[in-house]
Amino acid sequence: PFLGFGGSFTEASAWSLGKLGAEKREEAMRAYFDPEHGLGYTIGRVPIASCDFSLENWTCGDLPAGDHDLKGFSLLRYKTSGMLWMMQRAAELAGAPLTLLASPWSPP
Repeated sequence: PFLGFGGSFTEASAWSLGKLGAEKREEAMRAYFDPEHGLGYTIGRVPIASCDFSLENWTCGDLPAGDHDLKGFSLLRYKTSGMLWMMQRAAELAGAPLTLLASPWSPP
């Protein structure tokens, strides 16, 4: 079934939006996610760790062998990079939670 339209929340897009002034950044976010004055995107893809649109290589924490409780798992990079802010602001503009697809992006 058809779920809708969306885009990707990447480190590169967060970095690019961060270079804009607050007014232009808000204008760009509204253009994508506002259902009345924009495209009304409702879906987002989120990379699991770094991808080809990352500023450098990174993982979701230090996960040594045997860490079955995922004590080394961390989402800190999503917060510090601005990706988490983008997802939260997009959901606010959409007026509802977004459908997010978390996907590892690695070469075949």
